[in-house]
Amino acid sequence: FQRFYNRPLKMYDVDLSNFTWDSIVQSICNRLNYEKLFLHDSSISTDDINQRILRYENYTVALVKEDLLPPLLSLPILGEVRFWQQQLKKSLEWVFFRGFCSPFKNSSMMQDEFIDKQRKEEIAERLEKVVTYLAISSMVLSPIIFLYKSVYHVFTAADLRSRESSTLSSGAYTAYGRYRVRHFNQLDHELNQRLNRSHASATAYLAQFSSKQVAVFARKISFIAKTILAVLSGLAVWDEDVLQI
Repeated sequence: FQRFYNRPLKMYDVDLSNFTWDSIVQSICNRLNYEKLFLHDSSISTDDINQRILRYENYTVALVKEDLLPPLLSLPILGEVRFWQQQLKKSLEWVFFRGFCSPFKNSSMMQDEFIDKQRKEEIAERLEKVVTYLAISSMVLSPIIFLYKSVYHVFTAADLRSRESSTLSSGAYTAYGRYRVRHFNQLDHELNQRLNRSHASATAYLAQFSSKQVAVFARKISFIAKTILAVLSGLAVWDEDVLQI
């Protein structure tokens, strides 16, 4: 890859910071079309490159937009709640895209058996067994995972508080929200730019629904969080390696 950038594209390592992603992709398309290095298409465009990079992401976006993901949980008081935890997302990525039973043999090709409509029920049963085994293993390991994530998030919040306290109170889009508004073939940096531009409007919209009860509850939570952070800060003074776990 380095030689391809340096020789055909005339882009050297010291100059990469001066190029935008659009200019790099356009240079790749022009070079490939000139050299006729592609196999099937008469020409290649920026959308083709983005589609190859984001094939897995496009499938996930489609599953979210079709309301197949994330799953809905029926809770007694809250009703139906969408459950889209990061660990669940990684497990689904392993099942659908990267596991030994996934439909894909690589980033651009599907397994032949998944294309065969005659074997649809057989493949569905096999995937159901894989998901069941994965769920059982997750339940067995859930205490360890819960303990690890609790410690990790506490120390991460403490470190973030010590470096940049304003980020703890700033709003952010959920993982479900990011996929819900994401376009097909939209790269990560393009999505982040869209979400950053919408931050002011989203904050103003959410401010309409503020209530005194929520504010009181938030102050209580803030007091508890500050107490925990004070303890962590004291431990950090005693041993600075505490925040490096």
